[in-house]
Amino acid sequence: MREPVNLFRTLGAPGFIVFHILFLGTFTSFAAAPLVLPLWALSVGMELQIYQNVSPLFLNALMSAFIATEILLLVLGAIALQHREKSGLLMYLPLMLIYWPLGSFAAYKALYELFAKPMYWDKTQHGINDHEYQGEIDRLTTAQD
Repeated sequence: MREPVNLFRTLGAPGFIVFHILFLGTFTSFAAAPLVLPLWALSVGMELQIYQNVSPLFLNALMSAFIATEILLLVLGAIALQHREKSGLLMYLPLMLIYWPLGSFAAYKALYELFAKPMYWDKTQHGINDHEYQGEIDRLTTAQD
């Protein structure tokens, strides 16, 4: 989005709109996670003060939707792993349930940095871009005679 006109030209109107929907949808789902995560406590029988004034009918519908969504996400993850012939990873699929709290933390950190440090970019070093390994990168990428 540094050059929105360029992005619009590259993606076209439909792609530009989908890009923004996906970006904002991902961010808002992570930002909303703290509102949804207490439903985990409810699903194991804990009573939470936050839900005391919610009608039982609405709360049951909310819990049903929450549990159905979690099951759907696990099933879709299993299908994706089977489709890519990665069924050995199925045992790790339940770990996906901690992904949202971690993503939520990252979303709130990014939101804070957007306003508190707007010119700061929290970068992660990745393999071939890592300065620590520049000598090895040069050796591997130099043309051999």
